[in-house]
Amino acid sequence: MAANPELTQYVAAHRAAGRSDAEIAKELQAAGWDSTNINLAMNLDESILPPPIPPSATAGIELAGAIVGSPVNDFKLELSDVGWSWGAFSLTWLWGVVNKVWLSLAFLIPGVNLIIGLPLGIYLGVKGRRLAFEAKKFNNIEDFRATQKAWDTWGAISFAVSMLLSVSLALFLISATGKDSAIYKEFRKALEQQSSEGQTTTQVLTTQRQQDWADATSDAIDAYFETKGTVPTDLKELLATNQITAPPTIGGKVMQYTYTPNGLLTDYALTVPMLIKGTCAGNAGLYTVTLTYVLCDAEESPSPGTSATPDPSDSPAPTLR
Repeated sequence: MAANPELTQYVAAHRAAGRSDAEIAKELQAAGWDSTNINLAMNLDESILPPPIPPSATAGIELAGAIVGSPVNDFKLELSDVGWSWGAFSLTWLWGVVNKVWLSLAFLIPGVNLIIGLPLGIYLGVKGRRLAFEAKKFNNIEDFRATQKAWDTWGAISFAVSMLLSVSLALFLISATGKDSAIYKEFRKALEQQSSEGQTTTQVLTTQRQQDWADATSDAIDAYFETKGTVPTDLKELLATNQITAPPTIGGKVMQYTYTPNGLLTDYALTVPMLIKGTCAGNAGLYTVTLTYVLCDAEESPSPGTSATPDPSDSPAPTLR
């Protein structure tokens, strides 16, 4: 039987530090190493060893990279058994409850999880396997390895899915609100047509959903007129019959609009404000560009007109032309 190279290195290092063989052998026995391994590592006769000392029930010290002992388990772990834990890092408190690592429950405390969430997750990823070994009873080393491997598999899947969803959401928001979005291009073009030389618009602060709702609502009103010969007195009638949807929520607030039928119910004006940021007549600020929809003649194609009014918070308030 060959000597354990890790124990041999440990013995050599402590001998070089001036410790006696008896002291080294006694410490190794207390840590749980049997006399055969100690003799091979120290190249000693068994007769000079001190009397055997039972392994400590709470031994958890490191000897040349190997974990020995656990408060609840009577088998040893190799260094490879205590590597990174995807289960502890990604599934955090769920992994912690099953493995009796109660520190992980900090993730459930509102506010605290936002502050220490990432550092604690990394700590559990690094120390998770060792913490589980010290806290939970396993049948044997195979049971421990199989259990942690299963957690690692599901943890890695959870992490990959969350990253994929985060990237997809970021790309969606960029495409929906960036300069390449349809709503940006349309309003940029309309405003450039209205602006005189030297007047530019730098940013459109709106969403495609606002215009989509206004277009669909205008189409529904036109269809209503074709069927009944009048426009509805109120959009609630179209909402009640599901001919249109409720206005979209923008920034946590319901989009405001104005619907005004004329007295004979033969025409209407539907206005939807679109917020832009730019310059007008040399003055920078926020301006409200309003899409105005009216009932079209049969020979005309339905299309929204545009008008612009300044935001009331700007003083003086220039008018876009």
